[in-house]
Amino acid sequence: MAPALFWILFFPATVFSFVVEVSPKNAMFRVGDQEEVRCTMKDCAHTPEFSWRALEDRPMYVKTTTRGSESVLTYESVKRDHENRLICTASCGGDSKQKQATVKVYSFPEAPVISGHERLVLGKDATLSCKVLDVYPGQETELEWRDESGVLETHRGTESMRTLELNVTVTPTREGRNITCRALHHMRGVPAERSSIQTTVTLSVPYAPIEVQLSGSDEVEVGATLTLRCSAVGKPLPQVQWRGPQSAGQWLQDEGGLELVVHNVTHANAGQYECQASNFLGQSKTSLFVIVQGPPRNTSLTLSPRHPIREGESVTLSCRTVSVPVGEVRLLHDSKGKMTKMLSVKGSEINFTLPAAQLNQSGLYRCEASNDYGNQTNSTQLTVTAYPLQVELLPVGVVTAEIGSTLSLTCQASGCPLPQLSWGAPSTEGVLRGNYTEGPRSELSLKVNDPAQEGVYTCHARCGSITASRQTRVNLFSFPSVPIIERSGSQLEGGVSTFECAVTDVYPLESFRILWLYGEEELPQQTPPETTLTPAPTLTATLVSSVSMVMKLSHLGHPLTCQVELQMEGVPSGQRRRSAVTHIDVHHPPRNTSLTLSPRHPIREGESVALYCRTVSVPVGEVRLLHDSEEGVMELLSVKGSEINFTLPAAQLNQSGLYRCEASNPYGKQNNSTQLTVTAPPRNTTVEVLPSQRVMEGENVTICCRSISFPPPIVTLTKLGNGTEISSWSGTFLLTNLTPSDAGDYQVNFTNDLGNNTQVFTISVMERRLTPSRNWEELLIPAVVMGTTLAFAALLLDYVFRARRKGSYELAKCNPSTA
Repeated sequence: MAPALFWILFFPATVFSFVVEVSPKNAMFRVGDQEEVRCTMKDCAHTPEFSWRALEDRPMYVKTTTRGSESVLTYESVKRDHENRLICTASCGGDSKQKQATVKVYSFPEAPVISGHERLVLGKDATLSCKVLDVYPGQETELEWRDESGVLETHRGTESMRTLELNVTVTPTREGRNITCRALHHMRGVPAERSSIQTTVTLSVPYAPIEVQLSGSDEVEVGATLTLRCSAVGKPLPQVQWRGPQSAGQWLQDEGGLELVVHNVTHANAGQYECQASNFLGQSKTSLFVIVQGPPRNTSLTLSPRHPIREGESVTLSCRTVSVPVGEVRLLHDSKGKMTKMLSVKGSEINFTLPAAQLNQSGLYRCEASNDYGNQTNSTQLTVTAYPLQVELLPVGVVTAEIGSTLSLTCQASGCPLPQLSWGAPSTEGVLRGNYTEGPRSELSLKVNDPAQEGVYTCHARCGSITASRQTRVNLFSFPSVPIIERSGSQLEGGVSTFECAVTDVYPLESFRILWLYGEEELPQQTPPETTLTPAPTLTATLVSSVSMVMKLSHLGHPLTCQVELQMEGVPSGQRRRSAVTHIDVHHPPRNTSLTLSPRHPIREGESVALYCRTVSVPVGEVRLLHDSEEGVMELLSVKGSEINFTLPAAQLNQSGLYRCEASNPYGKQNNSTQLTVTAPPRNTTVEVLPSQRVMEGENVTICCRSISFPPPIVTLTKLGNGTEISSWSGTFLLTNLTPSDAGDYQVNFTNDLGNNTQVFTISVMERRLTPSRNWEELLIPAVVMGTTLAFAALLLDYVFRARRKGSYELAKCNPSTA
């Protein structure tokens, strides 16, 4: 009992006496810092155990470390997502306790950023911008502008805001004053030293350089010292740069800064000097032109064009110098040791022109320049030479021209800029007028229509005292048209035809040749070509040649060519030969007349069939297509020509028969024929029972079967029920001495190669009481045999006749009187 009482009294003291604490309980962490939350157990006799959990549904993103009686949550870099309420559960033995810690997060940078103060412009309002980046929570932050007078602008953040921005407009009157942007964080728990940050700037209004001045002497003698000084006003203080004649267009920073000094001045130092003052807002510059005085220099004497100069050409002598101050320039000519002054001017340049240089103007020329400081000369040699005159006449050699055309001769002179050109006529007397001359080129255009224009043409050229000439010969021809072939005599096969070939307006006659060609074979001419002169003043004539031929059928359609050749040099190849061709037409009566079918017969009824009627006939005559039918001869088509194409789009039985193609022309006629057969299966079938389908016992009946078809059908009579079957070519059946057993249904079947047709009918036999019945088959068979034999013979004759006439067949009608 005593031990039990001991545990009851002692156990609560050992289990419930341990203490759990968290630090800090209400944490305020800044974003980006490294922070810790600790959970500590005291007075635990056992090994403690710790666990952490977040009350808000988000990850903790922390590192947990347990060392003895303490558990540490480490935030390596605090983030906004670390805001939470944390529970630390500590277990000692079998019991546990919990403690809660709250973690709040804020973000506040080191200092606001002010912009816009560096862009202040003199005399203009400016807007300054203050930004505080990465603030949190936004609704707990505030931004304000302040100066020595107090608060200018304020702005409170919002919950969603991460960047605070506040603008303020400043006027030029604030020049030199300070302005402050302060950011405040009002969140409870933020350390006081971190709850306020600020940035202060001084307002300074810069301006670009102004009042740039350049001073110093603008005239200096060679060898003296040049001193120039530059001044300017600006904020910030401008930097000075110099640019002068020897700086190659680049700005140079002189060691003297505002002063530029050039010692021992030369002419190269003369020119434009510029001073440029600049700062980051802009630049300004001014300039001064400096003149360096001294004796003449760079004196030159040039020729244009450069020598050698051809006699009669223009040449300009240019005498130039650089002289400060300006003095006198003279141009002198040394002719055979004697110096002659050509021109003298007050200045620095002479341009002297010899419009037509002569040989005696060759020699040494001198340019002499002088001023108060000295003189300088320069000289050059002028050489005047004669022109090497050459003449070219185009076309070269012999020129062949067609009468009635325009001939152009071109004379080209070279080696002389302004030659004198003229033309000589073929007779070498006089000079041709009306030619076109421009510079060293002359063109002579001739309308070739006069016999006197054939001969030698000469081009004369003169350049000063030098002359030259060239000649060419002009030959004329005329071959303007193709020959014409005319035919006379008989055109009928076996007759003689004469062909005459004439070519007009030809020249020269002795250069022409006429050939007759039958295919590739040359034919002998009946007579030499005849010549008929064209009336004066032209030189042309007409050549005529003829050839005769006995007309043969083998000549039909063959070409007969009259070929005229001009055998003369210089004639273009396309004008040397002209030909006329006629195809020999031999007349004859129609022949090779044919009539064909497509497709070939037999033709099934309803099919399309084409009939082609053709013939060979010269001249073309008439072609007729005829049809021999039961109604007589019918003309289907007649045309003027040699061919008929006639189509029966849906052939019928009555269109069978003989067709004839008949061709005729003035010399005779010829025909040809063919048979068209149209076939069809049995149709329009009828069955007639005579005298009636109801007869008395012992009487006879005749069964007449009719059908339209070709070829003729086989007719089969079948008694339905017992299968008795008999056939007939004529379609007529005779049933004799009928008995009641012969009564019943009968079937007639019409059959040919193209199809069949069936008819069913009924025969009724009334019984005679007094007459004993006989088997109908015993009476029928002899009657049928005899009737069939007679009918078949008649049918065969009728079939042959009809087949020849129209190609169709219809079973013969029954004669009731003979039934």
